[in-house]
Amino acid sequence: MKRLIDKYELKKGILLSIAFPTIFLALDSNPSNLLSHFIFSFIITLCFWMVNIILIDFKNLKPTVTGKRPLYFYARVVASFILAIVIYIFLGLLLQRTGIILSPLRGNWGASFSSWFYLCMKIILFNSLIILIKYLFDINAEKRKIELENEVLKRENLNALHESLKQQVNPHFLFNSLNTLKSLTKRNPGQAVDYISELSSVYRYMLLHQDKKNVTLRDEIDFLKSYLYLLKIRFGD
Repeated sequence: MKRLIDKYELKKGILLSIAFPTIFLALDSNPSNLLSHFIFSFIITLCFWMVNIILIDFKNLKPTVTGKRPLYFYARVVASFILAIVIYIFLGLLLQRTGIILSPLRGNWGASFSSWFYLCMKIILFNSLIILIKYLFDINAEKRKIELENEVLKRENLNALHESLKQQVNPHFLFNSLNTLKSLTKRNPGQAVDYISELSSVYRYMLLHQDKKNVTLRDEIDFLKSYLYLLKIRFGD
């Protein structure tokens, strides 16, 4: 059920199907049969939403080589308008006794071309509004998806760069530390013992935390103290 709701974006469709009838009825200067009008408007709006969800997808729409939208997109848009008109008239015929949906044509089905024309234009305009709202939803969703993918790529690039730097720094740091230790054992053997202790602390930290993303502040401070001690011995105070 949840997969069906997510696939057809039923939550958005139901919200629109509630919002539009509410707005239309609120603007109606002479409301009658409010509940019936609301129910019929709800059904029509939800049907239009489902048609456009199935036929039109702005999120995965890729332009052609010339930068234009593919022809099948326009064919789907035309099909959306045709189905909207068919659905509206079908519901009107189904509920013609009430006269709520097809009231302008009631009693004059074959003679009034202008009535049919204005009815179709009203359906097309309303369906265009639904398509526009879906376009805004799809563009916003695509934007959020791209931002999320960019954040993931940035994080992966930073992790790869960090690992690359670690692989480069570790051998150089070890060689430099051993050279410093070699010269220190000749000058000051007592200090060399402290140097070995701090060097072991640095490499213990690197081995224990190399695969961890989070480190405690105490461990980080202890590491920095040991690392700074090695640098002071190497380069002097």
